[in-house]
Amino acid sequence: MSDIIYDNYALIPHIRDPSVLLLKTEDGWTLPRHAETEAPAINRVMREQLGLDVILLRSIYDRYHDEERAEQHIVYELENHTPAWTPPADYAWISAAELPLLPLAVPEHRDVLEKWLAEASSEQTTPERVPWACRGWYVEAKTWIQAQLRLRGYQLRAPLEQVHVRLWSCVLRAPTTTGDLYFKAASPAFAYEPELTAGLARLWPEHQPVVLALDTARHWMLMEDAGTTLRRSEQARDLNAWADLLTLFAQMQIDAIAHQQELLDLGCPDRRLEKLPTLFDELLETPSALLIGQKEGLSEEEYTRLRALSQEVRTLCAELASYGIPETLHHDDFHDGNIMLKDGRYLFFDWAECALAHPFYTMIIVLRLARHVLKYDEIALARLREAYLAPWTRYASMERLLQAFDLAQRLGLLCRALTWHQTVSSLEEADRWAYASSVPWGLRSFLYYPQDLLG
Repeated sequence: MSDIIYDNYALIPHIRDPSVLLLKTEDGWTLPRHAETEAPAINRVMREQLGLDVILLRSIYDRYHDEERAEQHIVYELENHTPAWTPPADYAWISAAELPLLPLAVPEHRDVLEKWLAEASSEQTTPERVPWACRGWYVEAKTWIQAQLRLRGYQLRAPLEQVHVRLWSCVLRAPTTTGDLYFKAASPAFAYEPELTAGLARLWPEHQPVVLALDTARHWMLMEDAGTTLRRSEQARDLNAWADLLTLFAQMQIDAIAHQQELLDLGCPDRRLEKLPTLFDELLETPSALLIGQKEGLSEEEYTRLRALSQEVRTLCAELASYGIPETLHHDDFHDGNIMLKDGRYLFFDWAECALAHPFYTMIIVLRLARHVLKYDEIALARLREAYLAPWTRYASMERLLQAFDLAQRLGLLCRALTWHQTVSSLEEADRWAYASSVPWGLRSFLYYPQDLLG
């Protein structure tokens, strides 16, 4: 929704003691306010307002969970990295013992503060919490990055910067005297991503980011700058550019056919057609993930209909396999934000959401983007589809490829639901609401295919 009113807050802890920074106002005590939503901007605003060096950990409260709204009200937890700092006038560090005595300008924040202070005092966190949302992680990551830079002769020209913080990854920028480097930490659900990315860079160095260092135990990697995202480039809406890169990506998938076992050894999830029916059945046996009877979840009728499709899924998988298209590397989030341009080359990255599967699934997100964001007409969409399929004519005629393609677009929705289940099931329970509906959405899309649920 456009013109959103951002009324957000920062929970800033004392660097040592279990207390938080509050401001005394005429309406009561309050957390510092800001109107930002991304880590770099939040950190910058707190530095400008208070002179504090902080980094974003996570969102710990969102007033609006699932409704269209004209305002945003989120409390972000930050980590304080300023040892010698005195609060300005009207600010104070407030402990759990002091909090009950204070009137709050935003009464609903009392519960947020009480829970945070209780956790800070116990020094225990929820096991599912991603590492970068925990106090102390940033210093650990910073130490590792600096060690890797020294080993390779790089020198920082500015402090490390948070680029983004998500529930499935955290990215930091290391500005060096010879160019920017990027550190990425993957969540435990996608622990294979760093090693898989490095493996793909060995196989296709022209079209993958250069990985300089790995820490496989902590799911970390340090990479060279991969350029500019296609989304921010002059070619973002160029139909010819899209056709060229889809042909290129299809050729890369064909090359990957010979490396199936290597991809599996690198941790790539296995969602080949022979396994997909069982994975579908197992997902339906996890009703908590389907939000049955809940808003944005499956209805009881939809759940019953899906359970009745178990044999049909097996039939559809066997039918798709009969076209003889080898299964290979599939990118389950292939869009203009995960395609880079550098020195005239396309680089493909962000391999967390991938699988060894039918390759044609990869076009689901591309065509949705082309239809709903780029606003391509049916002629342009057909051009993209045929550009992607052209390299596959070594396996079948274009006529048969188009038949297989349509079948794969439906089965690929099951793969997409499985990817979202992999994501959502790994999250801390308090964070699942934001993405939980994606699992039933994928299943519902499969159920009603070819209806486009985006309208």
